[in-house]
Amino acid sequence: MSETAYRYAAALRRTDCRADVFLTSARAIPAQSELWQVMIDPSIGLREKHAVLDRLPELKEQPMLRNFYKLLVDKKRFSMLPEIADAYHDILLHERGESVCTLRCVRVPDDQRLSAIARTLCRQHKLRGVEMHVVLDPDLIGGFVIEIDGVTYDKSVRGQIAGMAQRIQRGERN
Repeated sequence: MSETAYRYAAALRRTDCRADVFLTSARAIPAQSELWQVMIDPSIGLREKHAVLDRLPELKEQPMLRNFYKLLVDKKRFSMLPEIADAYHDILLHERGESVCTLRCVRVPDDQRLSAIARTLCRQHKLRGVEMHVVLDPDLIGGFVIEIDGVTYDKSVRGQIAGMAQRIQRGERN
């Protein structure tokens, strides 16, 4: 996630815009392919894009959100909307003492193992909870990689092989 997306999300969070309305619209707009194409097409003028935003029913009662979207249009950053929504979601989680965890693995662990991983991460990072995102990655060969709050735990076979290769190149014995 880029620093720019995080800054836009943080700025929007400081407004009176309702979180649920923003997240719903920020996920719905890219899902409507014609609308999304209009909003990110550089050949369509700002005035036309503003007019489209003014006509969206979900923004009629949300002037702060409509203005935020117009700002993204004006700064030619509307294509960042999904990333800004993800950053906003992360901010909401952090406000509740929670975080997002990405678990990359070869096979999906069972619920019991996922719960154990979540509890361990909560203890280590002093969190109330974690939102687990499991991503299948056969390139890991085995094991797993966990990413949470800018920290990466690489317990994969691929990571161990890469570590061994680096030690050999540096001439280390163990």
